[in-house]
Amino acid sequence: MTEFQARTLGRTGYAVAALLIVSPLVDLLGTVLPPRFGEVAWRFGTYGLLTNALVTPTLGLALVVAAGLLRGRRVLVRIAAVVATLAAVVLVAGLALFALDYIQLRGAVGAAVRGSYDAAAGKAMLHAALEVVVLGVLAETAYVASRAVNRAAPRAPERVGLVVQLQDDEK
Repeated sequence: MTEFQARTLGRTGYAVAALLIVSPLVDLLGTVLPPRFGEVAWRFGTYGLLTNALVTPTLGLALVVAAGLLRGRRVLVRIAAVVATLAAVVLVAGLALFALDYIQLRGAVGAAVRGSYDAAAGKAMLHAALEVVVLGVLAETAYVASRAVNRAAPRAPERVGLVVQLQDDEK
């Protein structure tokens, strides 16, 4: 692959990754704002929506890693690894709180809709567990790959100009 192709693919990858990461998160914020942390139903619903919304940003983060590796951007790949790690940690912590909210709300849900409620909670928990695994793999892979970026990155060719030597009598 030529340097031009790598640069073009990298730049395009970054642009698409930004769209994949930002767009679903903006939609999510539009749905859950203003925050109502004191309301169990709001916390429960927000975590469920978050687990659905994080699938696309995770793909965008993987694209950032791929483009960063393609372009030899070690720091960017490391940042993506840190973001993936933090997202996984937030999901794990949120899952514990989600389970508590689920138990607290289940008693208030009518018998007629309890099956749907349980299914929605199960889906959110499954999404969260899968996303934690995928984000963990992505973080570990990105970190390991970033260690090899400097060794594998092509170096820019050394520029050599025309060297002219003057005779002593021409000085």
